[in-house]
Amino acid sequence: SSSRFTPGSRNEARANTGLYGDPCVLWIGHLNHAKDPMTVLDGVALAAERMPGLRLWCVYGTAPLLDGVRARVEGDPRLAARVHLVGRVMHAQIQSLLRAADLFVSGSRSEGSGYAAIEAIACGITPVLADIPAFRALTGEGRIGHSWPRGDAAGLAEKLCAAAERRTTPAQVRAHFDATLSFKAVGSLWADAYSEVLEGWWRRAG
Repeated sequence: SSSRFTPGSRNEARANTGLYGDPCVLWIGHLNHAKDPMTVLDGVALAAERMPGLRLWCVYGTAPLLDGVRARVEGDPRLAARVHLVGRVMHAQIQSLLRAADLFVSGSRSEGSGYAAIEAIACGITPVLADIPAFRALTGEGRIGHSWPRGDAAGLAEKLCAAAERRTTPAQVRAHFDATLSFKAVGSLWADAYSEVLEGWWRRAG
C-alpha cells in the first residue's frame, strides 16, 4: 500500500481542524481489542505526568469498546482534559488531521499493513507504534519513529516522551516514505518480485 497524502503547514492544519497540544498526538483506528486503545490510554496517562501539554485526539470508526474508553478517560484526571474522542470523520479530512499532529500513535496487536500509519508517514508525522512485524516493515526496522512492546503502557509512555523530546522533522519522515513507501518505491519492489518469479519459471521450464 501507499498514499497520495503529503506534508503541509502544521499551523494551517491546526487552524482548520482545531487540534492542539504539546505534543499533539493522533490516534486513527477502531476502538476494539485488536487496536488495544486501553493500553494506549494507560501510556498517555503516564506520559502526561511528564508532559502536561500532551493532548490525544482519537479518530475511530467501529467502537465496541467506546463505553469502556469513555469510562477510562472520565475516571482519570490525567486523561479527562487531554483525550478528545473525535469519532468518525470523512477520509478527506484525515490528511488535515495528520498534518496538525506532532505524533501518530498505534497500539495494534497485529496488522496486515497498517494503512493509517502509512498515511501518517506520508504526511511526515513521527510514528510511535507497537512493535509488530507490519510496523517494523513500515519504519524500516526503526529507521524512523519509535516502537514499544505491544501491551506495555510504561514502554509507550517512554517512547512518547522520547519522540516529543527529540522530534524527527517532517522532511526526514517524508524522505523515508519517498524512499520506501511511495508508489514508485512499492512499484519497484513488485517489479523486482515479479522478475524473480518469472526468472524462476523460465529456469524450471528450460
